[in-house]
Amino acid sequence: MSDLENAWASRFGLPGSHFAAMTAQIGALPHPGEAVSLLERLLERLAGDQVALAAMHEPATQRALVRLAYAAPFLIRYLAANPRHLQAGVLSGLDDPAALLPIAHHATPEAIPDLQPEALQRALRRWKYANYLRLTAQHLLGTIQTPQICAQISRLAEGMIRVAYAYGFTRQAREKGLPVCIRGGVGSEGGSGSGGGLAAGAVIGMGKLGGGELNYSSDVDLIFIHDGEDAPCRPIPHHSGFPVDPDEPPEEYWSRWARLADSDLPPAAEGAITAGEFHNRLARQVCSTLSAKTADGFGFRVDLDLRPMGSSGLISSSLAFLSQYYDVHGREWERTALIKARPIAGSPRVAAAFQACVRPFVYRRYLDYGAIEGITLVKRDIDRYHGRAIGGSAKLGSARLGNIKLGKGGIRENEFFVQALQLLYGGKHPEIQVTAQAEAVGRLISEEIIPPDLGQTLLADYWILRRIENRLQMVNEAQTQELPPDDAGKLRVFCDFQPGFEGRLAEAEATLQAARTRTSERFAGLLSEPAPAAGSGPDAWRKMVKTHVGQESREAVIARIEAILSGLMNTRIGERCLPKAERLLSREELYRCGTDPALAGWLEFLERIGNRNTLFALLEAHSPILQRVSLLFAEGGRLASLLIRHPEFLESFVAGIGEGAMLESHQPEGSGEMFILELQGAKSRAILRILTDYLESDADQHPGQHLGQHPDKHREPLSRLAEETVQACLNFAWINTTARLGYPAGARDDNMAHGFAVLAMGKLGCREMRFGSDLDLVFCYREDGTTAQGASHFQFYTKLAQSLSNLLMVPTQFGRLYDLDHRLRPFGSKGMLVPTLDAYRDFLSGAEVWNFQALTRMRFLAGDAGLAGDLIDSVARCWREKSMLRRELARAVQTMLLRLVRENGPVKARPGEVLPLKYAVGGLIGFEFLQQYHFLEHHSRSGGAWAPVEDTAQLAGLRAGYDSIGALDERLSLHVHPYRHEASPEQFQNLDAIGKRWRFKDMRDCLAAQETAIETAFWSAAQ
Repeated sequence: MSDLENAWASRFGLPGSHFAAMTAQIGALPHPGEAVSLLERLLERLAGDQVALAAMHEPATQRALVRLAYAAPFLIRYLAANPRHLQAGVLSGLDDPAALLPIAHHATPEAIPDLQPEALQRALRRWKYANYLRLTAQHLLGTIQTPQICAQISRLAEGMIRVAYAYGFTRQAREKGLPVCIRGGVGSEGGSGSGGGLAAGAVIGMGKLGGGELNYSSDVDLIFIHDGEDAPCRPIPHHSGFPVDPDEPPEEYWSRWARLADSDLPPAAEGAITAGEFHNRLARQVCSTLSAKTADGFGFRVDLDLRPMGSSGLISSSLAFLSQYYDVHGREWERTALIKARPIAGSPRVAAAFQACVRPFVYRRYLDYGAIEGITLVKRDIDRYHGRAIGGSAKLGSARLGNIKLGKGGIRENEFFVQALQLLYGGKHPEIQVTAQAEAVGRLISEEIIPPDLGQTLLADYWILRRIENRLQMVNEAQTQELPPDDAGKLRVFCDFQPGFEGRLAEAEATLQAARTRTSERFAGLLSEPAPAAGSGPDAWRKMVKTHVGQESREAVIARIEAILSGLMNTRIGERCLPKAERLLSREELYRCGTDPALAGWLEFLERIGNRNTLFALLEAHSPILQRVSLLFAEGGRLASLLIRHPEFLESFVAGIGEGAMLESHQPEGSGEMFILELQGAKSRAILRILTDYLESDADQHPGQHLGQHPDKHREPLSRLAEETVQACLNFAWINTTARLGYPAGARDDNMAHGFAVLAMGKLGCREMRFGSDLDLVFCYREDGTTAQGASHFQFYTKLAQSLSNLLMVPTQFGRLYDLDHRLRPFGSKGMLVPTLDAYRDFLSGAEVWNFQALTRMRFLAGDAGLAGDLIDSVARCWREKSMLRRELARAVQTMLLRLVRENGPVKARPGEVLPLKYAVGGLIGFEFLQQYHFLEHHSRSGGAWAPVEDTAQLAGLRAGYDSIGALDERLSLHVHPYRHEASPEQFQNLDAIGKRWRFKDMRDCLAAQETAIETAFWSAAQ
């Protein structure tokens, strides 16, 4: 028996063996004097308390008490003042890493609403420290590791916040009335009764609370939000509130309040506070409940500085204000902070609305190359605030070297490394939009953004740093990250409680320093900037202007550029953009590209983007796209304005065209306005990608080379884009139409567009869409009947087709998705929009040759494929039943060709003044009519499927001329009206994009040769 055992046995009247495990553990401690004094004070306090002394008899409890006395002395002091925790068995069974001790030991859910504020504070603090005792003991014994204790402390804080918020809501609703919405807000619950729906609120956890990784003495960073501003609160007489259980699903608890708000509440009393005032008072009360210092300690310090407008903003912000604030005033550091935003308490619907509001602000659709620079500025601000500027002297930085959070290679750099990658890639990889550091690293690995070995080392270093941070803070529950300067303090923080640790202290310090060195090197590598290119100084752009811009416009260009650069100097963000803008303007790609100068487009583009630093960063990170953008400005004509009006589309130039989907994924849900805006934006980005690919493939052509050698690979992607757009709109229209009119007979929830088919004709039908093409669509439904709500199938499918058409043609800031042409439907533009299959068959039985000409390009596009197949089979059968002679068919097709040429060809133009590229016998329509003649002639003899046939030798000989005319027509459509289909000599002279590639005389001769050959072909077939 040791001397200490003898002394304690004599002093406390217990057998020496009672203290065997405790004294053995003390023997392994370096400098155990303070720990022994604290334990003796505890034993004195427990003298005569047989229950508490009996609880100490367990060896694991004794080892835990010794380690607590050495590493977390504040908890031993607390335990001495509150021995009830030992009596309750808080430190028994420590080898079982069970969940948190429940609050019910200190306050039952039913009793919480009726507690006085002081009683609630007492219950919350006792709940906290009971769990702190157990968790810290388990952590020091090694039963749970740092990630688990951080998660458990976070869960404890969440539970306390939920209790405080629900309690405060109940107390204030009794006194001030229930907050309701007048109009039903973004997150309002209910709303059908006189109450107008609950104007609910929520609490958003930020920082380490949001990540579920709190320290022993972390602040809890909170943002309070609510819905509803104007409505006065309604009284709720004789209502005692609902039981408050932090483990109950929030949906269940807040749905009770929602039902109450939706009931027949009395009218608001005169002078009643508004919903906004209610939630601001509630937020202040919650903060006081959590952070007030009492005889039982404190709950958690609350930090509200991350809310909009910081300490000068409202404590609780409305959703409407938040949406506007982040859209207009949101700053780079707020984006970084909001990565960690996670709902903690309150209404799940309000929390979900908040997350939907901030997600596009935090995570850009494009690769956000401004994110890394933003992280750099945030870090520099922190360093400056704490007295260590990056790149400063060693002496200046030495003050922070001991800070394992903010110092070099500290926790903040580890976190910022991960957050920069989340900001950079999060818009493209939603899977990495998570709040926890550890989970984020795992997702970055699984998404192949970082290699596994880097991720594993990064995470291991993170937990080394966090373990030491926790050990620092558990000493006195102080919010510190400073390593102690003395050896005794270091021994307390690093000790592993095994004998002889003093000899291993240097090794433990070296392990920490190695982790910090790796962290610092990773962070520095992330923030490294490329050396400036030669000749890219502040005045380099002037030399470029003098070299490439003509004398007559040089001064105007310089003045315009100076105005752009001066505008950037007005804000801090603009100052960050200024050197990037100067470097960009010194790039040769901006001044001449393709056949036209690109500079005018670039200057308009720079005026539009202003100080959007992320776009400047994207251009620097992907300098090869400068050539693509310049080509668009030089050759893209009217479509170049898509990028100028919407600079956020710049990311489209990073992605190429593949074999997969053309459109980004769009769910057919939500409001029609939001759906169509997102779809139109996605379609516009795809158009820009296809267009620049097309321009690049055609960039080196010269006059004469386009006679039969035009690259037309863009037409298939344009056709795929149209198909996916129609399909997305049809799905959206189907969901909304069935919601209003019910499902048609035989349809199910998962059976989109049952009994309805969309068929493509024209350019989309033959998969030869061009940049200016409209959509020729026809619709059909299977048969008459009624929907589940009693509407006729005719009414249902007509509404469906109208909704689809409206979605495709509604004008927004992006323009229309497509223009539609319904003239090819049965009986033309005056016929019914959606006939039945039988009605379509009736039409086909009497259809003319020109009707079948249009149907040669018919193919299934969207909806019910079986119905479309039946219709196309009916077309083939009806055509074969006409049994026309070859010469009759040729004469009929030729007659229609001549009629269209006469009605649509150039008016009052002398021969040679205007080239009719489409409406001429030798134009596009002449070749297409001859092709349709051969299609119909083939299928009048063949019993095969109604499908395209190979060109005859006659058509093959005309194909080169047709392609050349089509290439000129399409290129002209980018610069003039897309449906004019005419070319004048002035256009060949004034449009470099045309004059470089074609000669007027060559194209006139081509049209004449085509006309002679097509007339001969029809004459021969008509004999």
